[in-house]
Amino acid sequence: MRVTGHDAAFGVAVRNDRKDQVTASVLVQYLYGGDPKDCPLSRYPAAGIVINPGGIWYSSMANCSVPNLGTQQFQAVSTAVENPDGTTSMNIGRNVHSPTMSISSTGALTCRDKGDTWGTCAPFEYVSGS
Repeated sequence: MRVTGHDAAFGVAVRNDRKDQVTASVLVQYLYGGDPKDCPLSRYPAAGIVINPGGIWYSSMANCSVPNLGTQQFQAVSTAVENPDGTTSMNIGRNVHSPTMSISSTGALTCRDKGDTWGTCAPFEYVSGS
């Protein structure tokens, strides 16, 4: 997640915890106003993603950059499935949601934790090189 003003860019990291190489498909969307929405420059679902054992694949945040979110709450949501032959449905995957986020009128990003407390989003923000 990267925020500039009231615009946000979403991304996902998919880790292969297996001992074998995995070929996967990944879907990245965002929730805004309660409904899942496709990324404006969507290239998802992305298929044929090869991840080595212990490796991590990062989506391009340029493909999910959303302008003018205002001060409403939003979330990133993604699904990844093992898809070696390109025929596996994304519907069998489990959605994973980011924390609920909000951009204040001053442009500050806050996240709601499981205890329903609003605070920092630092663990979820994009850091160059990650």
